[in-house]
Amino acid sequence: MSTKFERKLAKIENFLTGASLGLAAIFGLLQILAREVFGVSIRWTQEATIYLIICSTYFGSVVALRRKEHISVDILKAVGGARWKRFIAILESIVLMAFLIIFTILAWRMVLAPYSRATNTPVMDIPLWVVELAVPIGFSLMLIRAMTLIWRRFRGPAVDETPNIKTDF
Repeated sequence: MSTKFERKLAKIENFLTGASLGLAAIFGLLQILAREVFGVSIRWTQEATIYLIICSTYFGSVVALRRKEHISVDILKAVGGARWKRFIAILESIVLMAFLIIFTILAWRMVLAPYSRATNTPVMDIPLWVVELAVPIGFSLMLIRAMTLIWRRFRGPAVDETPNIKTDF
């Protein structure tokens, strides 16, 4: 996979994460100002903030995967030589891909389920599938990102070498 593709993917990941967190902060601040300054409550801002924070969690997990900041246990890599480390890296990749494929499929099934299409959110009154869409999008992006990392891992000379991609805003 090309570095150009990975840069574009990183921009999408960063935008989704930043936009959802930024909007959540704006809506939270708007609710506080409206309540404290004007004495009114804007009901939809609390629900929107909760949903946006959930979105930022799924989108942010992709960024964490890209930066290799997910929790990991490296004790198995520490006990062997280069061949052992490569074997563990392959096993790690297989488990990660299996997990992401299963959960991506389940997430898309959740959004397409009749309940999600027939139910609206309590306050904002938008279809539930719109809110749930962050889950399959997040898992799909994570699956794509995992494929790029695995491709790079097994194509390059070093087992855990990551590209030097400028991915910040």
